[in-house]
This record gives sequence, structure tokens and C-alpha cells, in this order.
Amino acid sequence: MKAHFPEEFMAASMALDVAHTDKLAAFAKEVKAMGIPLLAPDINRSHANFTVERLEDGRLAIRYALAAIKGVGEKAMEAVVAAREKGGPFRSLSDFAHRVDPQLLNRRQIEQLAAAGAFDSLEPDRARVHAGAEAIMRLAQESAEARARGQSSLFGEEAGALAALRLPQVDPWSKRERLQQEQAAVGFYLSEHPLGAYAQALARFRVRSSAVLADPDAGLVEGQVIKLAGIIEGYNERRARQSGDRFGVLRLSDTDGGFELLVFREQLEVARLLVEKNVPILVEAELRRRNGDDEWRLQARSLTDLDDALARLGMRFKLRVVAPEAAEALARSLAQARDGRGVIEVVVPVDAEHEAVVELGRQFAVSPLLAGELARLPGVTAVWEA
Repeated sequence: MKAHFPEEFMAASMALDVAHTDKLAAFAKEVKAMGIPLLAPDINRSHANFTVERLEDGRLAIRYALAAIKGVGEKAMEAVVAAREKGGPFRSLSDFAHRVDPQLLNRRQIEQLAAAGAFDSLEPDRARVHAGAEAIMRLAQESAEARARGQSSLFGEEAGALAALRLPQVDPWSKRERLQQEQAAVGFYLSEHPLGAYAQALARFRVRSSAVLADPDAGLVEGQVIKLAGIIEGYNERRARQSGDRFGVLRLSDTDGGFELLVFREQLEVARLLVEKNVPILVEAELRRRNGDDEWRLQARSLTDLDDALARLGMRFKLRVVAPEAAEALARSLAQARDGRGVIEVVVPVDAEHEAVVELGRQFAVSPLLAGELARLPGVTAVWEA
């Protein structure tokens, strides 16, 4: 069946393990390798379990299950889908709140759905939906009470006496925050891995993918030192049985998978600081093998904040600015990034056909992290490495 109906087979396999995040992460990686699109959870498209969906170009894809989001519950998601099928797709967050049963949902479930991106088709600002979970539940409760009193219109909608949903005004999540929240809700990085934004920069450092660790044709030899980069997934410390010396085990991931790094002596304090900062890490690791063990053991030679390393590299970024209000916010952001060798250039429209390029300086701590922050500023429409 897998050979002839791969999408259906993989969707059914994932459905069997809908509550097991570690297995779903492995399935997601396999689906990606098979070239099958894995679509994000969507309150208007997803079902409680995994389903196969046909795309506009005719290809088949797997739609992520609502019940696979951590902490939401299968019965609650079945009830949400039932409400959608009864009354049609949810037209807005207010419509969602009016139609769902507040006895089957709670604030935490709404927050998890928002963090996973399930409400993106209704409100793309995940931070606002997450912060507004209490307001959504309050409106759902008010709607349920109105229905119980029989206060509904001829069309089944609540009377105008019910207040409209007002989401709180909060700062949108940065790209890194968005992905971290998504990873916490789903159990792994579903839409993209945070290191994806660093691809060009990592090539400059000649960083290798973790995939080489399992590649017998990669030409790796014991004692070789290689460069890797990763997002921190976990860290703990232990004591060696014989010496009693303390050492750390740092669990990292990149776009191709995960790996563990052993941290000894002088690198221990560096590891602790980096874990506390929760930043992407640039690693120089020595390859070791135990007798009879086919897997590589990685021992840290050096650990560096990846963004700090890039700030010293002297990258060049361009920003397209189309509104005057961007100037003040841009100045504030760049004032906090004046400790590097990077170049920032601003592209501004002169008229309908011409643009001007203005160099702001050559002393900025430029990195993909800063680029992501600048891209969020009002009036900035694009940021790219020059």
C-alpha cells in the first residue's frame, strides 16, 4: 500500500500515533523525504486526525491533525470539527467563539491551537490570538448562555447584545518566538526549522549538516574536528563514574535532525550561559567512537553564540522602506546593534520608477536574528542579505 498510495498510508500511520509526538516527528521527517507536502493545522481544514487533501495543482498532501497538537484532546477537537461541519467554515474568531461549546474547550487549548498556527487563516497574528484566549473563551461562554436563554436570531446567530470579540494589542512574536511557540505546541518544528534562516551564513562558516553523522560516505574519521550548528533542545549535567568529574550533555537540532554533544571542563560554563540565553549555537566538535560502536560521539571543542559570531563576520543587509514612520523605529533598533562589523543599507523609493540606496554605517552587529527583527518594523517591506 505504501508504494501505491503513499499519502494515504502515511496519513493512516500518523493517525495511529496521533498522541505520540516523538513518533510523529519521525513520520514528518519521512513524509518530507518522500516529497509529500505536510500542511499545517488549520481550524477550517484540519480534522481531529490526519487526513489526505488534494492541492490546487492536483498533488495530494497530508493535513496535520488538530488532535496531534499537544494538550488539546481528541474529543474536544472532534467537537470543533462537528461545529464546523454543521455551520460551515468559521468566518472569524468571533464566529468560532459563538459556535463552539465552552464546556469542551478551555483557555489553554485555545493557546495551544494558536501557537501551532491553527487559527492563522482567521487571524495571522498568533501572539494576539494567544493573548486573547481568555477573551475568546469568555465570548464562547456568553454565547452559550444566550443560546440557553433562547436569545438568537432567525438565522441562528446570537443577538446583537453580545459584545464583539476584541483581541488585546500585543507585540507580534518574532520569527524565532513564533517557531519556539510552534515547537512547544506541536512537539517539533513543523513549518520550518529556526536554522533555515541561517543557511547562507552557515555556508560562510563551512558548517556541516548533522546528516553527515549518519552518512557512511561522508569520509569522517576519528579525531576529526567538524563545525556544526544547532538550536538547543535540552541540556543536563552528570558525573563521570570513574573520575567523578561533572560533564554536560547538550541536545541540539538543525534542519536535518538532532544530535548530542558532550561538554567537559572549561566548556561547561560556556554551555550553561548559552543554554540560559537560549540562542542558536555554533559548535566545533571532535569525533569519537567507543569500541564496537558505529555511532559518532561528539565532544565539544568550542561553543559560540551563532548570532555573535555572525555579527563579527561583517554581513551586509538591505532594507526596503516605504513609509516615513519606519525611520524612528529603525533608529531605535539599530542603536542597540552597534557592536559589530556589519553593513546596513536602506532602499527608499524616489518616485514610481526609481529607488535610492543609503548606507547607514558599517558597525552593526548584523545577523539573521537582527534581520528578522527589522522585518517586523512598520514601513519595512523586505530585508535581505546583499
